[in-house]
Parts: sequence; structure tokens; C-alpha cells
Amino acid sequence: MPIKDISADLAGLVGMWCTSVLYGVNIVMYFTCVYVLLKRKSKGLGGVWVLLGSTTLQFILSTVYVAVALRMAIESFIWLTAAPGAAAAYWADPSKPILAVSKGVYITNTLIGDTILVWRLYVVWGGKYYIHVFPAVMLVGTAVSGYISVAHLAHLTSVDALFLVAKTLLVTWSLTIATQVSASALIAGRIWWISRQPASATHLAHRSRPIIWMIIESGAIYTISTIILLILFDLKTQAGSIIADITLQIGAIIPTAIIVRVGLGLDREPSAIKYQFSSNFPLKPRGMGPAIIQISNTTRKDGESQISNSSVKNDIELQ
Repeated sequence: MPIKDISADLAGLVGMWCTSVLYGVNIVMYFTCVYVLLKRKSKGLGGVWVLLGSTTLQFILSTVYVAVALRMAIESFIWLTAAPGAAAAYWADPSKPILAVSKGVYITNTLIGDTILVWRLYVVWGGKYYIHVFPAVMLVGTAVSGYISVAHLAHLTSVDALFLVAKTLLVTWSLTIATQVSASALIAGRIWWISRQPASATHLAHRSRPIIWMIIESGAIYTISTIILLILFDLKTQAGSIIADITLQIGAIIPTAIIVRVGLGLDREPSAIKYQFSSNFPLKPRGMGPAIIQISNTTRKDGESQISNSSVKNDIELQ
């Protein structure tokens, strides 16, 4: 039984509305994120410029995406109103150059979000290369397949041809889903494993639970939206373009939301994210900045907790 679909122009209009609403959320989250990061910088904490640069670039791309959507709406619903059915024909035409721009922005934004996640994985696992090799390879595959599909968009002549390019996009979305799931699981698993060490205090496991859930929830939101997008495009439905518009903004909101959530949590309850326990786990690669979640090695002497001269302070960067 064929799936009932919506028209291309209706999908474009609804998608533009959805991306505009989420862009408003993105604006609030971005400037709150800037406040949190600059406050970190004023406290002498590192890793700020990498995060600030990546979130700013994603915000710029989200802005460009909204501007492109607005331009497409003006072209179809204002400039082409003289001819009956012109708006529907406009949105059904996959060969218009502005569509390639839109998809290029989408792919770039996706790559930045995945790169941030792989970078967090690298930091949390102390720079162990064998841990992040697989996600990094999938990241490269996402870039190659994504930009190949964008390059092909300019040569399309029909809606059917668009779904042929969508086969390449399916590879892109599959790879980004695999990257998100694997990297998020490895980050959450690393934090859980550290909290379960015999030398760690009971409250460490309790305090790390919200952090693990935050990572899982954030990754799940983006992953689920991408899975829905993948399914709808595989079914060749116009409704998939609506989910694509939503997913782009979500991809920019999620990284800033993690920074804001952890950063504002620092201001309210610093003790909630600082723990001490006896261990010798090298958690931070050389040259990386300090982190939101600080785990310090300690030893006990005469019944009192003291920091030994040989202990090393390790930081886990979660933003």
C-alpha cells in the first residue's frame, strides 16, 4: 500500500516554519553558550576557543540555512505567483542551484557536530588513538559521501533523479548515525567505568549518572531525528525535507545545549561536578585544555583525605 505523501511546496513551507522556530531557540542557546564559555575563559580554564569557534561556525551555518529557506519561500510564493502551479513546480525542481547551497550547509553543519563529538571522545579517553579511529573513519566517510551528493545536485533534472542522489545521502546519514551512537556510547562508558572503580567514593557514581544520561539524551535526540529522516527519504516522501530542516537546527542546538547545561550547573553547584578518588588513570591528552568535569587523584593518610605530591589532576572535557 503506497504511503500518502504531501506536496513538495507544502513540505517546503512547513519545513521553513519548523527551521525558523528552532532557529529562535538556537539564537538563545548560542548567546547563552558564549556567556558560559567566556566566563570559563575569565576563570583561566582552557579549551574555550575550540568550543567557541565550533559553536559560532554552526550558528553561522544555521543562519545561512534560514536565509536560504527564506529566499526559496520568496521566490516560490511571491515572485512566481503569476503562473498557476508555479510554486509547486519550483519546490519539485531539484536542479535549482540554491538547493545545492542548502544541502551543502546541511552537510557542513553535520560534519562540525560530529567532529566536536569525536574530539570529546579523544579528550575523555586521554588521547588513545585506537579508541577514536573508527568514529574518525566514519566521519571522513560522511564528508566524502555528503559532498559527492551535493556536487550531483546541480545536475539533476527530475524528482526521481533527486532520490537517486538521496541514495548517497542515505550513506551519509547512516554514517553520521553510527558516529553519534558509537562516540556517545564510548564517552558515557568511559565516565561510568571511572565512577565504578573500587577507589572511588559512592557519591562519584551517583554524581556521574546525570552526566551519562545527559550524553545519552543529547545523542539520542539527534540520532532519532536522523533515523526518521533516513527512513522518510528511503520511502521517497516529500515529508523527509521537513525532517531535514528540523535536523539541521537540532544538530546546532545539541552541542551548545551540552555546554550551557554543564556550564550553568557549574555556577549553581560546583561540588556536583568535582570529585576526588584514588587512581592513576591518564584521562587528558597533553596540550588539551581543562574541563568542566574535574577528577583529581587523591590519597588518604591518617584518616584524612590529602592530595599527594605525586598525584596528577586529570580533567575530562565534556562540552
